[in-house]
Amino acid sequence: MVKFWILFIAIVLAYFVISSTELFDYWIGTPVNSIYAKICSFILNVFQQNTHVDEVELSNLKFTMSVSKGCDAVAPAVMLIAGIGLFPDQKLSSKLKGIGLGLLLLFTVNLIRLISLFLLGVYSPEWFEFFHIQFWQALFIIITLLYFIYWVR
Repeated sequence: MVKFWILFIAIVLAYFVISSTELFDYWIGTPVNSIYAKICSFILNVFQQNTHVDEVELSNLKFTMSVSKGCDAVAPAVMLIAGIGLFPDQKLSSKLKGIGLGLLLLFTVNLIRLISLFLLGVYSPEWFEFFHIQFWQALFIIITLLYFIYWVR
């Protein structure tokens, strides 16, 4: 289990170093955030929010929100992939299924997070910072951890 933790920490540290580069932003960060902004805009427009997207900026006449670094759920995804991928004594098929379902969960939760933050910005801007900085970050970590524990069992 010591090997698991050493490799897990090394992968997470490597991710944080790599994610701070301009190449990461160009090839991964901005494209992923742009996709999230476009999907959120589509969903919000189903509910008549009249949003539009400019690169990573999601806006309507009342509010503009930038889907930027940290809003992409890439860090929790890397941690989940590393945790499941490195976990000992599991079959490859179980790991692949766990990673696939986990990534789908993180993607879905992140869409809900971004949409709820946009709606808060429009209808209750005084709550935006609390939900952005405290509520959703903590909940995202808890959901990721609970999913990993569920997968291990």
